[in-house]
Amino acid sequence: MGSLGLYFGPKVINIVEAKGKKIVNNVSLQTSSLSTAGLEDKVPDEVKLVALLKDELRKNRIESKDAVIALSGADLIIRTFEIPVLPSKELAGAVYFEARKYIPFKIEELVSDFQVMLSRTKRAYLVMFMGIKVDTLERYFSILGQCGIKITSIEYSAFSIMRLMDLCGLREKGVVGLVNFDSREEEDADFTVIDNGFPVFGRDMRFSSRTVEQAKTPEDKGMMLEKLKTEIRISLDYYTHKFPTKKVGKMFLIGNPDSSSVIEGFAQKLDLGFKYIDPSGIGGIPANHTLGLLKAYSSALSPVIKTKVTINILAAWQKIKRVKELTGKSKDITSYLFAGLRIDARVVVIAIVISFAGFIFGSLQKKPLQEELRQMAASMPATAARTSYEELKAMEGKLNAQISLMNNLLKGQTYVTPLLSALSNLTPDGIWLKDLSFGKTDKARLTLNCMAYFNDSNRELETVQAFLKSLQTDQRFTKVFKNISLETIDTVDYKDKKVSSFRIVCQE
Repeated sequence: MGSLGLYFGPKVINIVEAKGKKIVNNVSLQTSSLSTAGLEDKVPDEVKLVALLKDELRKNRIESKDAVIALSGADLIIRTFEIPVLPSKELAGAVYFEARKYIPFKIEELVSDFQVMLSRTKRAYLVMFMGIKVDTLERYFSILGQCGIKITSIEYSAFSIMRLMDLCGLREKGVVGLVNFDSREEEDADFTVIDNGFPVFGRDMRFSSRTVEQAKTPEDKGMMLEKLKTEIRISLDYYTHKFPTKKVGKMFLIGNPDSSSVIEGFAQKLDLGFKYIDPSGIGGIPANHTLGLLKAYSSALSPVIKTKVTINILAAWQKIKRVKELTGKSKDITSYLFAGLRIDARVVVIAIVISFAGFIFGSLQKKPLQEELRQMAASMPATAARTSYEELKAMEGKLNAQISLMNNLLKGQTYVTPLLSALSNLTPDGIWLKDLSFGKTDKARLTLNCMAYFNDSNRELETVQAFLKSLQTDQRFTKVFKNISLETIDTVDYKDKKVSSFRIVCQE
């Protein structure tokens, strides 16, 4: 079974079925054909679209049922912004608080997800935030569900098409700009800035229907290209204002070749390198390809070509649905949490043995102290004849308080050796421990100062977060510490290398 990619553009729907990297089916549907689909005008557009899609899937014998859909900026909210480096448990709250500033409606109306990248120069997180309105998402699920197609992923089309650079062998390092533009069928274009494979800035550039119609005549085609150059310049100015230290060094163009020479000259005036990407022939891409076809094909490549974008809108949607199910039904939360739990008799026996051994060990530890207390009481002078009942009760209370204190000290004693043994097993390759400190006044506190180095800030951040997660889920740590968090993370110079230095604090 192959993979299916669908691109929903402003005026066109492209469907590409691929096996591996090879196109086996390619369908292009003009949404204007909905008005001539042979159905009555009173029939909703969604019903017409379902009928049209079903007909095309059947005629072209498209068998794949799992699809990745690529959407334009008209359907998605894409924002990039910076926040300070925060502990992982505070990250989501800070991101959604900041995102409210950039969204023109309630964030609760969105299904959203985000991804962060550590900026070494600014010592901050760069956040890529993506969201889609709930009603828009439900509409796509409804349309494709009626066609028997299951949505496996939702992507921003400008990010999907980055796979073509990889397919063409263009694994550019540094900061580059990618322009996607096709004057033959689109009313929009997009501009993306990519920093070592990760998109740090994206912007849609919209054109009016009148501009597109005029551009179909050769004498007026320059009008659309001038509009495109203006939009690119605005995008670059805005990007430079946000990221003054990350200068774009090269510009790539994907689209129809007619505009290549114009954009190349424009790039040269901006002192930028330029390359036109023509994927014709690769994977069966026809020479007369459109940008819509390339976007659908790029999304179909999702199983075989991965990008650094890990935003998962569907996972966020599933989480929202589970919460709605729990709050909408009188379902016992305990049964939900422990659904599917199976008890192994061997594990129960081992747990009983360990508990019994702990009880015996504790009793042996208390016995010497109890004997010492009895000896101290026996050696005390007999003062019963001269001591009142009230004084004896007070002495008894003091002795009982001392016994209780000693018992509590024994029961609450924290042993560091098992924790250090666990730490050795949990520390992944690429992370090492600089030093640690352990202390206990009213509560135990373990501080771990560590370093991570992979020559890749994103990988270092991911490894630090995975290390923190392993500590937060390890029973040996959670038995002692209720709060395990990332207190700081920073970039430092170490032996002529830029490494990530971080501190994890474990508190009882």
